[in-house]
Amino acid sequence: MSRKIEKIKYCPAGHSSEDIAYFDGQNFIHSDGICSLCTKEHFIQEFKNWSSENSNIDEIIQESQIKSLYSKLHWMPYDNFLNIEHIADGHGSVYSAKLKNGIKKNWNFIKQNWDYRSIGREVALKEIKDSRYDIIEFLKVLHPQSHYVSRYIHTLHGLHDLLEEIKSGKSSGVFLERF
Repeated sequence: MSRKIEKIKYCPAGHSSEDIAYFDGQNFIHSDGICSLCTKEHFIQEFKNWSSENSNIDEIIQESQIKSLYSKLHWMPYDNFLNIEHIADGHGSVYSAKLKNGIKKNWNFIKQNWDYRSIGREVALKEIKDSRYDIIEFLKVLHPQSHYVSRYIHTLHGLHDLLEEIKSGKSSGVFLERF
């Protein structure tokens, strides 16, 4: 028997369902513990907890997390990828992997923790040749505000030489989700 999820007027933090959460819509507050503004605020609070070590990339990721309800970029630590396998070459190498912990979807005000999605999901990791110069332009093209971003593009990877980072265990990635 499934429980009916209802929209509610206010969350415990005092946000109203009448508030504007993102440029693309009003605040969604549901009885299962989801509030768009709470989610946005928790993304902002976590900005200080991660860095790509490139302020331009950080800005693009952060902007996606505070401006859009539906499409967000996420900085993913390398240890969140399992079973990394080389699958193709081209302008850069492509690898497949599985997401160990998934990605943050919504802050849940009942659990006082993140709800995750895509746990165990297979993704593609893309090495971008000489990414010190290309990654920022690449991310701008795929900026989640664009309605042309494919929901099937899952992982962008290429902030350093991927092969060296796999060997050293230091690599991280950028994850694009559209839901």
